[in-house]
Amino acid sequence: MLLNYIAEYSILLFELTGVFILSFISVHISRKAAWLSRVSITLIFLETVVTFIEDQVLKPLDTYTVWRPILTGLKYSIYPSILVTMMDITAPFKKNKIVKNFLLGLPFAICAPIFMTTQWTHIVCYYNENNNYFRGPLFYLPYLVFTLYLFIFIIQNIITLKRYSNFNRFFLLFILFGVAASVATRIIANQSGDYTHLFGAGMVLYYILTYINKATIDPLTGIYNRPSYYKALRGDTERITAIVSIDMNRLKYVNDNYGHSKGDEALKVVSKVILENMGSEGKVYRIGGDEFIILYQLVNETIVKSRIGLMKTELSRTEYSCSFGYAMNDHKTNIEDLIIKADENMYKDKEAVKRVE
Repeated sequence: MLLNYIAEYSILLFELTGVFILSFISVHISRKAAWLSRVSITLIFLETVVTFIEDQVLKPLDTYTVWRPILTGLKYSIYPSILVTMMDITAPFKKNKIVKNFLLGLPFAICAPIFMTTQWTHIVCYYNENNNYFRGPLFYLPYLVFTLYLFIFIIQNIITLKRYSNFNRFFLLFILFGVAASVATRIIANQSGDYTHLFGAGMVLYYILTYINKATIDPLTGIYNRPSYYKALRGDTERITAIVSIDMNRLKYVNDNYGHSKGDEALKVVSKVILENMGSEGKVYRIGGDEFIILYQLVNETIVKSRIGLMKTELSRTEYSCSFGYAMNDHKTNIEDLIIKADENMYKDKEAVKRVE
């Protein structure tokens, strides 16, 4: 039996084990996300065991055994629990967390007991004394619950990934709709309800996407990092119409006098102000300790000045300040020279700030 199990799921187990190991050595995934990934992998592994025993060991029997409906209930319950676990990997609830987690878990909390007791209620399905399977009036309930959580999962991730590239969002949809379409096809074709291979493949791709997304973000400030900046400069720079260079003032003084933890807090505050006030036309990158670059697309000089003014105004409400410089793309100067010009204007602004101080 063990040999048959390994032969049936060898590829899936190989993939899941690889991701499980990767979750321990990844430097871009947070500790919580790595832990949740391992929980999801464990649930998928458990699902393979439950499905194999129910389908390959108990189903061929000529007489009913109570273990078959128990394993069927577990199979129906594990699938949505995998999605519930994965929802918090890239899109954790931050506001009203207790209320949202309660509402999120409510459908599963209601349906799980129904799945586990269906043999005696005949609501979803049941088995007769000859071990034959029969549908109940709510036969599609497990699929509806799964679809509900999949829909929430898709919406939640689309909202979280709105700051990433269109290709990243497309890849997420490819994973989610690919799994959903495969499940729907198997249901319509009335094939086996073993979806563990689909979940495993989806989990591997989703983890890779999560890793890639986290690798593009500076972990301290939550904005794009230096490698992302270099990638942007290798892309379609013709669409870049303005470059804004930003340098935080007196960060060294904060670090030397109040400690690096205070300096990290300052960088977080400054980054939050930039993110919330730079406008949707640009992307901001942390390219050094206290150095930032905003690459704007399809904006004119009036808008750039307005955005800089707004960022300065909001920074004045904090205990920190930044120097700004910008350069407009006339499409006659290469991108490297525009960056130099923006830096030069930023240093002029920094000198002006020093004279005022």
